[in-house]
Amino acid sequence: MAEGKGGGKGMGAREQGLHQDDADEDDENVKQLQQCSSLYLLLQDCLVKTDRNWRSCQKEVQALKACNDRRKKDKST
Repeated sequence: MAEGKGGGKGMGAREQGLHQDDADEDDENVKQLQQCSSLYLLLQDCLVKTDRNWRSCQKEVQALKACNDRRKKDKST
């Protein structure tokens, strides 16, 4: 990925543009998440805002994990 272009200042709108490009490319993967897709996108937003710092996004990670676990459980029953 081409991260870090142009430094860290004044990139709010540009970061959203980059995130949107990523979402468009991964659209099929996001669709497969079904009801968890909004949580996935929240995690992506957090990672963009925190320069991919996973520790800062643990709330979003855990929410997505819980949703995915519920989805798997529902699918198997």
